[in-house]
Amino acid sequence: MAESLRPGILLLSSPRLLDPNFEDTVVLLCAHEPGQGSLGLVLNRPLPDLRLEDLLGPDQPFGEEAPAVWWGGPVRLEQLHSLWEAPGGEEEGLEVLPGLHFGGPLERLAALRPEGARVRLYLGYSGWSAGQLESEMEQDAWRLLPARKADVFDERPTTLWQRLIARVEPGLSWLEECPEDPSVN
Repeated sequence: MAESLRPGILLLSSPRLLDPNFEDTVVLLCAHEPGQGSLGLVLNRPLPDLRLEDLLGPDQPFGEEAPAVWWGGPVRLEQLHSLWEAPGGEEEGLEVLPGLHFGGPLERLAALRPEGARVRLYLGYSGWSAGQLESEMEQDAWRLLPARKADVFDERPTTLWQRLIARVEPGLSWLEECPEDPSVN
């Protein structure tokens, strides 16, 4: 069954996609409204040298337990976005998957972390104007896969695209074995 564009779907960049912003990327579609556009977050580009304190100062609401910051996409890099999973059926933010939310006040997310909430923060986002993502789909730029929370909070994000593209296109399973650094091949 063919997947359709909707919140909670993963966009896996096609090997044919030549835009360097999206080479080998996994984007979680967080909002999609035909005729209005789409918004997503890149799941596989952590920013290990950037700390939340660098963006918000030492008084940021998470204290010493601040989550890592990730690159969400090339649009509005001055904005911070969040994906979070909380125990107990929280209602804040936009629900992307059952129990997985987009957005919400940072102070509330910081308060949820001691309760076991998983939180990821993203700088910027990936955005498409009305009809743009559909057009890219017609050009074979993306593969679609239903998201799982395990994909969103994957512990090995730098190889996430290789593993997921192999799930969608078994003929590309050889990519799972390719090293991140081609010089060690």
